Formats: sequence, C-alpha cells, structure tokens
Amino acid sequence: MSGKIIKAIVFDLGNVLLPFDYSVAVKRLNEIEENLGEVFLAFYKENYSLHRSFERGDLSREKFISLMLNALHNKIDEETFCKIYS
Repeated sequence: MSGKIIKAIVFDLGNVLLPFDYSVAVKRLNEIEENLGEVFLAFYKENYSLHRSFERGDLSREKFISLMLNALHNKIDEETFCKIYS
C-alpha cells in the first residue's frame, strides 16, 4: 500500500450483493392479516420508484415509512414494519 489509510468501506447489500427474499416479509404480513402481504407486495412493485427515491435520499425515512404504513392500511406500527422490512 502507498501509505494511504482506508477510512471507510461501503457496501450495498440489499439486492446487490445479497438477494432480498420478499417472501419472508409477505409471510410475516400474512400472519397479521390474510393477504396483507400480497397486497403490500403488489403496492411495492407498482410503486418501486418510492423505494428508489428513499435509497437516493430524495424521500425521508419518515415519509417512506408513512407511505408504506398507508399501503398496509395502518394494520401495523412503525416498529413492526421496520422489523418485518429489514
């Protein structure tokens, strides 16, 4: 090495280095209410641009979560959503 110190290494894991298995989230949502997972997945796929906006920082965490909770008809709270989504 030429004496330079590496200060940070950044990885984009979700669906870049590691595949994201949506079926896990769908299953967990369906445990809360029948077909809630399928309803959410359809919304998510149709509105994937929201996810991309969130990833780019164009959409705040609060706004993204609010939109996702609305898509889930507010059947779950923010903490539950974050556990299921992550």
